[in-house]
Amino acid sequence: MPKTTLDEPERRRQSVRHNLGSSQGFLGHHKDLMATMKTTFQSGSDQRLVTDLYAHQPTSPALTHPPAGANSLEPPATRGVFLCLHGLGDHAQMFESFAGKALQSGFASAAMDLRGHGRSAGKRGHAVSYDALLDDVSALRENVVQRLGNVPQFLLGHSAGGNIALNYALRRGEFGDSRHRSPTIDADGSLGPLAGLALLSPMLLPPQPVTRPQILAAWLTGYLVPWFRIKKRPALRKITSDPDEQQRIRNDDRRHGRLSIYLATQLLSQGRWAIDHARSVDLRTLLIVGEDDELIDRDAVHHAALRIGRLADTTSVPKGRHDLLHDHTADVVMRRIIQWAQQCC
Repeated sequence: MPKTTLDEPERRRQSVRHNLGSSQGFLGHHKDLMATMKTTFQSGSDQRLVTDLYAHQPTSPALTHPPAGANSLEPPATRGVFLCLHGLGDHAQMFESFAGKALQSGFASAAMDLRGHGRSAGKRGHAVSYDALLDDVSALRENVVQRLGNVPQFLLGHSAGGNIALNYALRRGEFGDSRHRSPTIDADGSLGPLAGLALLSPMLLPPQPVTRPQILAAWLTGYLVPWFRIKKRPALRKITSDPDEQQRIRNDDRRHGRLSIYLATQLLSQGRWAIDHARSVDLRTLLIVGEDDELIDRDAVHHAALRIGRLADTTSVPKGRHDLLHDHTADVVMRRIIQWAQQCC
């Protein structure tokens, strides 16, 4: 099981939000070859979900009128697509900067607002069932196939999204057939194999040790009072060490701190289940954890990696906090994910 430590010197990020059109390299000269599309679709449980799709436009007027100094106007072929799942209280646009860098290497990104988050429907911080969240991932995959075809799909989950991504990878056979079928889906109703699984600061267990009896008690409590919601935001210094990013989070109206007892206890019990069954993971898996992340149980992530075995590739980020895509190591972490995907293709 390869293990990497990111110790490359980092440059301070210069802007709060990465402007996809102003990034250097391919996108810097080819802004009009890149499209950001907001798509709304229904999951198998008829939940309205909203996704941002970042991909190259198939055609552009610029193809016949090259800008001065441009070497080539043909966009790179789509090598694959990242299916991005955010964490609790967050929303899909947290992946905007990453999507811009991924496009420069020919990878599209589809970032979905989880139910109860962002622009998607549902009571804030709640889900009717954990299986409904997994079904939403299948709906996202089908929606992407309809727009991009059968390009390799990489499931990328951050924090609680990593919990969902790992469980989906283990149980995806149960969710291969959606009520909203597409001609591009395999004849047996399957969405076909995933190309890889990337877990970024995955919240499999909380930072405080929890015993199995406590997990069972919490699971039962979630069923007794599923509707009860708590409201608590983590300290910004635990999310990122970048003061500009901390300010961006303060000003972000789409973020919230609500969490239902049911969803909290389901994430806890399903995270424990995923660790116990991690030996059954059959995908190349990248796990990235910040060494200063106080919001997850880092040992639980390493235990999962050990059980995944030879398919697991772990990366430790010195001084990295919870949101590694918006921390001081963001550039290196993004490159690490993209390089790993390139190796999987």
